[in-house]
Amino acid sequence: MKISLALTLAIATLFGTSFSAPATTMDVCGSVGNVPETWVTWKRAMACIRSIPFNTKSRDEVLNHIEKTLPFYVFLDQARNYTGRYPSQVDLLAGIQRIRKTTYPDDYSFNVDIENLFTSLNDGHTIFLNYCYTSSRKGQWDFRAPFPISPISVGDKLKWYVVNADIGDLATSSSETYLESFKAQTGINATRYAGAEVTAINGLPVLEVVKKFADTQIGVSRDPSTRFNIAVATGRTQYPLGAFSYRQSIRKPDSATLSYTLIPAGETKAKTLTVPWMALTPSGSFASAAEYYKSNCVYSTSASVAAVTEKQRTPVLRAREFEQDGGLEKWALVNATVKGTTAPAGVLKPQNPSCSGDFEVPTLAWVPWGCFYKLDKKTAVFTLSEFQRTPHSKDGAWQKQFKSAFQILEQQNLTKLVVDFSDNHGGSIAFAYALLNYLFPAQPPHLYFTTDIRLHPLALKLTAAAVQQNNTDSFWHYSSWADPTTGAPFTNPNQFPGHITYTRGGVATQYTARFIDNVANDFALLPPSTNFHYAPSDVLFLSNGNSFSAGALVARHLQDVVGVKTAVLGGYPDQPQAAWTTIGGQVYTIDSDITDLGLDNDPDAPPATNLRISVTFAIREAYGNDQPAKKGVVPLEFSWKAADYKIPFTAENVLRPAVYWKQAAALLA
Repeated sequence: MKISLALTLAIATLFGTSFSAPATTMDVCGSVGNVPETWVTWKRAMACIRSIPFNTKSRDEVLNHIEKTLPFYVFLDQARNYTGRYPSQVDLLAGIQRIRKTTYPDDYSFNVDIENLFTSLNDGHTIFLNYCYTSSRKGQWDFRAPFPISPISVGDKLKWYVVNADIGDLATSSSETYLESFKAQTGINATRYAGAEVTAINGLPVLEVVKKFADTQIGVSRDPSTRFNIAVATGRTQYPLGAFSYRQSIRKPDSATLSYTLIPAGETKAKTLTVPWMALTPSGSFASAAEYYKSNCVYSTSASVAAVTEKQRTPVLRAREFEQDGGLEKWALVNATVKGTTAPAGVLKPQNPSCSGDFEVPTLAWVPWGCFYKLDKKTAVFTLSEFQRTPHSKDGAWQKQFKSAFQILEQQNLTKLVVDFSDNHGGSIAFAYALLNYLFPAQPPHLYFTTDIRLHPLALKLTAAAVQQNNTDSFWHYSSWADPTTGAPFTNPNQFPGHITYTRGGVATQYTARFIDNVANDFALLPPSTNFHYAPSDVLFLSNGNSFSAGALVARHLQDVVGVKTAVLGGYPDQPQAAWTTIGGQVYTIDSDITDLGLDNDPDAPPATNLRISVTFAIREAYGNDQPAKKGVVPLEFSWKAADYKIPFTAENVLRPAVYWKQAAALLA
């Protein structure tokens, strides 16, 4: 495995804890666990979730693992005290110590406190998950409200409308759909209110409620407008109903109900509806809290409970890779017709996108995770939801698909290009660099973002072990990296890691010398076209702000190096916004590398746990090519740069990509 910038969450770490629930809690979980994948009310779901008792053994296992992992977090010092455009005052290690001293009413509350600490970083690469309470499979314990809402700009104000959310169960399931279950349990037909204007939630202005949620429970981005876009239903594939209305984190809604004050479409009189949050129960049945805990909160192991509690190591468990076997379907919500008013008409019809002309414009080509559309006689649109995570195909299959797609653009003389990376999840940096080099060939010093790592005693041991074992596929082997000036791969261990000292957050810490990814072989499979090139003025980069990780690096390269103009959709009115987020380097979990390189028993290694938790973090930080390694240098994660243009969501373009693509293309004229 060469290096990939991926959003994949989760090589979990492993060792064990046992749990026996009191008899009085058995029925609480049994009442929701007898029929898998069923929508139940908040009250029933939370009774089960909160029935798992807090215990200090689990606390110590989790916190010991996190404490030993955090020194690898490359922004650990910067996050403590940064006062620039993206201010940060988060001391993770102090936060862990506070949590260690706190007594909680239940295990759920303990895990929520950890999640809140990580969320406050606003770093989408750095996440704590406990699959006991989150979607380890098929949406378990996802909470949903019946009225997803979409904002529409009217001048400098926002008006709010209910999205038609009749798109079934969002999770792959044969059980009854959410809306059917909601109607059966409440007597309310939620689809009747599609298109209604929402004037208040829980008696408060909608914007106030959504903003508070976005700023406290969405940790994906440092940009508040990007967090806002993620919270609301804007029809993108990653958050189709908006994170406010569809909750997937450890932290569940704080109360059982929501009150909406709304004016149904075609009416003038407001009404208030108080409706319950509902949760999707796990896919496997269970008769008690103890049975649920055993099936969903700890990894199975042949080791006895006694062996586990005596801390006898089972190294093979350490590297177990957690695979999600279910997930959200990808949906787009498309506005059917618009009458030119401030309210959408026809209101927000659901549609299942596929690269087959779903967005009111013809499709030119399908490529892995993306599509090319023909917008008009001279303009193409290129959408990409992520960079394929395994680009190192020896036959160059994905490269051939992209080259073929661009040849279609060449044949049709489509000389203008809108690149829409809204909700691009990131992925392979090799893929991203190859694509950039195809569009705008560049020399290594200009193409690559240099990176470094926060040094740690275990990091030096990992690099030494990788060399000793000649593990050339390892992240820690020097051959994975290259010289940032020439692009030439490192050829000996003296070139990596090196060291330099920075003082950040008041702490002097050693980092590695600068390096870049060794992607020379990938470039050879996608050489630039010799006769069809775009000028920077012919390309516009567009996103909703959530062009993530590798997608952010693409945006910054086009913006900073090539000179391509950028535009951003939605966000808060009249507030500048970046077109990218979480540019900070590489998401990483360290546990499998520790096992692969034989360092499970090293005293500097995070202790393993059998609890189904995952700690991912940014291990590398990225710098622009105009940011030399010197005192005071600010990594790109904290280096804000606004998009050139902002396109608000209006009655004309909300949930209609063809319309806002044309608005974006007009900026190229």
